[in-house]
Amino acid sequence: ALEPDVPLVVPEVNPFVLTDYRNRNVIAVPDSLTSQLLAALKPLIDQGGLSRISVTSLISASAQGKKAVDALAGQSAKLLNGIPIDEEDFFGRQLAFNMLPLLPDSEGSVREERRIVDEVRKILQDEGLMISASVVQAPVFYGHAQMVNFEAL
Repeated sequence: ALEPDVPLVVPEVNPFVLTDYRNRNVIAVPDSLTSQLLAALKPLIDQGGLSRISVTSLISASAQGKKAVDALAGQSAKLLNGIPIDEEDFFGRQLAFNMLPLLPDSEGSVREERRIVDEVRKILQDEGLMISASVVQAPVFYGHAQMVNFEAL
């Protein structure tokens, strides 16, 4: 999605990148967290832009598929019935009633956080935009949430 010659498109934010695009006839869409963030910030971007964005994303179990949703349901049911959970399940630790940080990769950064930063900069065509992104696994079955702080120009 971050190939230089492939446009990354959020239709509500940057449809203009498709105006004269004919190279490879391929376009890409960003991660749902990026799309959600930019759709919410679009009115502010239109009013003059942003100099800084800080976002904390709370991702649901469904982001990891049905097995994750089932694991969260199982953990929740067990704990509500006073039964200890098996730490060896899908998450490897208790997600039910907890927030879990995502772990960094071998480069020392969290892939999901790096993706938000890279995609926002590409879509807004602003490599100098200051962006801080944190992603946390939330004990929610469906639907992501984001807490956003920004500085307008």
